[in-house]
Amino acid sequence: MRLLHTSSLVFQEFFDEHTPSYAILSHRWGEQEVSYADFLAGRKQDHAGHIKVLNACRIASSNRHDWMWIDTICIDKTSSAELTEAINSMFEWYARSQIYYVYLRDVPPELTAEQTNNAFQRSEWFSRGWTLQELLVPKHILFLNSAWKSMGTKSELSPAIHQATKIPEWYLQRPDQICFASVASRMSWAARRTTTRSEDVAYSLLGIFNINMPLLYGERGHQAFFRLQLEIAKASDDESIFAWTSPTNEPCGMFAPWPSAFAGSGDVKSLHLPPEDRIPWKWTNKGLQLYLASPLNTKASMTMGNSLMDHTKPGEPHKLVTLGCFKSDVDVDMRDAKALRAAMKGRIVLIELQRMGAR
Repeated sequence: MRLLHTSSLVFQEFFDEHTPSYAILSHRWGEQEVSYADFLAGRKQDHAGHIKVLNACRIASSNRHDWMWIDTICIDKTSSAELTEAINSMFEWYARSQIYYVYLRDVPPELTAEQTNNAFQRSEWFSRGWTLQELLVPKHILFLNSAWKSMGTKSELSPAIHQATKIPEWYLQRPDQICFASVASRMSWAARRTTTRSEDVAYSLLGIFNINMPLLYGERGHQAFFRLQLEIAKASDDESIFAWTSPTNEPCGMFAPWPSAFAGSGDVKSLHLPPEDRIPWKWTNKGLQLYLASPLNTKASMTMGNSLMDHTKPGEPHKLVTLGCFKSDVDVDMRDAKALRAAMKGRIVLIELQRMGAR
């Protein structure tokens, strides 16, 4: 991990347990950013990106933070190996940060409280793909307006953040609980976010699902997102990964084409069934083979590819199968069987075999 000293402005690399405490700056990239090579060579010192680095170091140093990580200058993006390692490590780096500064260049100072709240919720920072894990993972986040003045912490601003992102405040306050949110729910948090590179729609979600996979820029976004879902399916038996809504009436595979297909799945919760009730999924040359329950609770084995949709036999009456998840906007203790049955009643998620979308 390459860090910048906030006083001397000198880079130093650290490894594992030898890494000191550090601060991180999160920001929206502008047109005048500086790279690692630029900063190292002292170039572009009049650029807005260089000035932003200096302001971030000033804030961090004033709060007694000696080291800082900033994505624009602490990664040598000319090295594909270093970039891949950094992207696969970011989730952990964010989690280990001592303080996380979020600089919002589009929230001006000297506004009324109501105007500030509105500007805060409309900030483009909340609409970008990479900033999702930056919002969720760090324990201590301080938001700064365009004048580098404090607006409040993530904890203090969580109601406004919830309004802007639709992420439940519970997960904003408890990063350690994110892994217990259903796959569909976590996907819904990314549904309305955008990235400059289409592949980053998938790569920006790696940490949120604890997935490591090669970065193949040029593969196109839908293929990267397919690979991400396949890796999630290999590591999890959470059937809510199939609880998405098809964006068209055209047949499509078991996996969603984009995170936007999960926009209506924010309240989907997984059923934590005993291991013996979960038959392992398999990826074969014919597609994804899995066992799901029909509405009559009979078991049906289906091989579902990502192109050919309806594998039911001619004349077979069951076109719908249930998933091991349900929709509820109420927090439920999964250990409370009575409360769980009440929350589930009439809310089990079904998928139609012909379309492979959520119903």
